[in-house]
Amino acid sequence: TEDGGLGGRTLTLDLLPSAMHGTWRVAAYGDPQAPALAEQSFAVEDFRPERLDFALAAPPDSIDPADPPTVTLAARFLYGAPAGDLAVSGTTLLRPVTELAEHPGFRFGLADEEAEPVGVALPGTRTDAAGQASLVPVLPEGPPLTRPQIAEVRVEVADAGGRPVERVLERPVAGQAPRIGIRPAFRERVEQGGSAAFDLIG
Repeated sequence: TEDGGLGGRTLTLDLLPSAMHGTWRVAAYGDPQAPALAEQSFAVEDFRPERLDFALAAPPDSIDPADPPTVTLAARFLYGAPAGDLAVSGTTLLRPVTELAEHPGFRFGLADEEAEPVGVALPGTRTDAAGQASLVPVLPEGPPLTRPQIAEVRVEVADAGGRPVERVLERPVAGQAPRIGIRPAFRERVEQGGSAAFDLIG
């Protein structure tokens, strides 16, 4: 237990398969007539390993919201056969960030700007006989921001049993307006009366 209810000792449970599926609760007592010293709920479920694999491919450039690139995939079962005629779905998530990989240390956007990720569903499709599929991600519309954004394209391919296998592809979103980046030339703080220097980039 984390709260020391068992004096720092660990309680280990050996669970039987299948017959114990569901939500369970374990409680530890120092006195059977007194309230439990600690208790915890947990779920017992089957673990099914992935039965297929695929990777997402797209141009390495930034995503232009007005002309998003085509994302392709080739799915195969782990025993080697193409994963054909399987449902493909997913979402595109726009995630605000304050830094850009090509300008390390610089921070972009207003510090007090409230920015939350926004998402939209991808158009559904199916893999062909060779296990291949392509889709064009739609970027969700959100409020105008001063911060850069990263597009997370999350694609799921459902195996024959309906279990989805997910892969994620990230690309920066091309800016629609100039940005100013600020990088402090000091660590954390400046002494009172001292000079605070900054590097700027446009």
